Amino acid sequence: MEQSRGFILFREEGNSYYFLILHYKAGHWDFPRGHIQEGENELEAAIRELKEETNIADVEVLDGFSYSYEYDFSNNQKHKKVVLFLAKTNQKDVKLSSEHTGWRWENFENTLKLLTYPHPKIALKKAMEFLEKDRS
Repeated sequence: MEQSRGFILFREEGNSYYFLILHYKAGHWDFPRGHIQEGENELEAAIRELKEETNIADVEVLDGFSYSYEYDFSNNQKHKKVVLFLAKTNQKDVKLSSEHTGWRWENFENTLKLLTYPHPKIALKKAMEFLEKDRS
């Protein structure tokens, strides 16, 4: 089984949250994530992948949140497990790797509309619930 780790990355402007999503060459919008390399733990992999894919290294990982899901791809020949963590950044500028064709910082509603697949949408909703609970 392939293993992938990444972030639901956000920044705050005023009372609003803006989430980073990437446009992948395959045509979908998703959160930054990638494979765990040998010797890495889950968070190390997520942080490395974020830096490689976006050039963002200034992150504060929020304790107490993760969302995991599994799916099959390549005509059900491969199986992947994804774990997304929640992190905050103040870094607005993104420098994409060659793996992606675009990026956007969007508010919750627009991020939800742009995300291509159901699991990242569920993850975003859970992250927003977590952030709102933390805020109250």
